[in-house]
Amino acid sequence: MLQKITNGLLSPKRIANYVHESFGKSFLYLLMLVLFLMIPTVTNILVNSTLSSNAQNIIKTAFLQEKIPFFIEDGKLRNKDGNTEAVYVNDNLSGYKIVISENNAASFDSLKSIVIFLNEDSVDIVMAGAVMRLFQYSDYSNLNGLDINGANGFENIEFWNTVFSIVDNQLDNYFAIRFAINVFYNIFYWIVWLMILACILGLVARMRTLNFLRFGDALKISIYNMTPFVFCAIISEFFNIGIFIYLGYIITFIFNTMTVNEILKQNGKLERRDDSNDL
Repeated sequence: MLQKITNGLLSPKRIANYVHESFGKSFLYLLMLVLFLMIPTVTNILVNSTLSSNAQNIIKTAFLQEKIPFFIEDGKLRNKDGNTEAVYVNDNLSGYKIVISENNAASFDSLKSIVIFLNEDSVDIVMAGAVMRLFQYSDYSNLNGLDINGANGFENIEFWNTVFSIVDNQLDNYFAIRFAINVFYNIFYWIVWLMILACILGLVARMRTLNFLRFGDALKISIYNMTPFVFCAIISEFFNIGIFIYLGYIITFIFNTMTVNEILKQNGKLERRDDSNDL
């Protein structure tokens, strides 16, 4: 397997030797590439067990100058105007929606985003209609008397310290769940995306050989030639250099072309194609 990784990174012409391998072996190699791609994800989860300063600033910005007429008292959410049907909605956070209401039956769309619902006595997370309770206000004594309207400014340090301390505590409590969801989601995502990429490369390779190369064989060599893309994607994630992922696509395409040319050469097809072009 180490030799295959080395060839995938440095010797695309040698990838031609794997054209007659079983697809099972090629797919196992793809799964290994997916495991490599999981390294940044797992590292990020383990290192960033609390909210980063950047994440905190994004959350603060989402509530900047918002008017939120709610407060918490004696473990209950209350509306300052006494309107128990009032609903506050904030969808300024990408992928998330914050809903605040004393009305536990308040209606909102949870299909397009993850909803964090602050209801009468607890904070729930709602995804596609499924509800999971995170905690009750009574679980945290420092929430008593909290004016939620304090979220509308960066300068409200005491408010944000209270909120972020609870968020960090919740992240710690649900670490195992977060870890499992992130890992399985990313494994699924990368398997699907690498297969799509391999199919695109395989189709291009098949057209390049004027259908001489079977699609299954073209798919196999494409999987091995995705090695540069995978390692560039890892570098891109670790060092936050977006251009590396595009460099990975380019190198993978070039390597795949070199492998196809080597296959044509080994089968005496490349010279005949060049001769026909001269004519």
